[in-house]
Amino acid sequence: MDLERTYNNTRLEARRKELLNAQHLAAILRNNKRGKRSAVDDVNDALDGPRKVSTPRARAIVRAVKAYDCRWRPDDRLSLLRLFRVIAENTRLLDIDKELPDRLYALVAMAAECKRWIRDPDSWVCRTHNAGRQFSQIARHLFARYDVPAWLDQAWFDRTRRKRDHGRAMWFIFVGQGGNLRKAGGLPIAMTKMMAHHAMQAPV
Repeated sequence: MDLERTYNNTRLEARRKELLNAQHLAAILRNNKRGKRSAVDDVNDALDGPRKVSTPRARAIVRAVKAYDCRWRPDDRLSLLRLFRVIAENTRLLDIDKELPDRLYALVAMAAECKRWIRDPDSWVCRTHNAGRQFSQIARHLFARYDVPAWLDQAWFDRTRRKRDHGRAMWFIFVGQGGNLRKAGGLPIAMTKMMAHHAMQAPV
C-alpha cells in the first residue's frame, strides 16, 4: 500500500491511516528504547516553561518563539501549543538538522497568525513523508481557501519584519483567502495585471 496516497475507498484509507499510526508509534518506541526524547516531549517542555527546557530542540523552540516579535496572548499560546503538537506527532518538520531553526521560526509565525486560521490544525491529515511538502500542506490547511503558488511558502521564513500585519507572510494569507496579489500590502513594486498573473504561475 502507498502510504503517501489518499484513497477514495473508505476501508483502504482507514487501513492507510492505521499503518501510518503504527509506524509513528514504532518510531516513538524505538526512540524510547534508545533513551531519546520524542519531539512531542520537547514541544511540551519548551512551552511549559523555562525550568523544563533541557534539550537542544526544546531550546530552539523557545528561541523561535522569542524571535517572533509579537505579544503572545493566552489564546495565542494555546494555539501555538496545539499547532506544535500536531506537527510533532505527524511530520518530520521537527527533525533535528541545520534547517530546524528556520522551520521553527516559520511555524511560530503561523501560530502567531492563529486569528486568521480558517481550519483547525487538529483536522489536518498529513499526506506525505517529505518535510517540504508537509510544510506546504499545513500552511494551506490553516490559511488557504484558494490556490497559493509554491514560491510563496518562503514568505513564512521572512525575518525582515516581525510585527503583526507586516511581512511577506501576509502575502500568503492574502492570496490564499482570495485576495489579488497586486493588492497585497508591502509589495516592493507596483504590479500590473500581467505581472501578477505570471507571478501566480511562477515555479518555485
